Amino acid sequence: MMCRQLGIDYTKLTPEEFQTLINILKKSKHLNIPKGKRRMKRK
Repeated sequence: MMCRQLGIDYTKLTPEEFQTLINILKKSKHLNIPKGKRRMKRK
């Protein structure tokens, strides 16, 4: 949603750029970004 509004092609973001974008958006009081619920794999 946000990338489209800003004119950013989501598929062209590198993993580092995507993570940076998410970290910036987490600081917004107006956005509710759910935290990932993945569990770490056990060896």
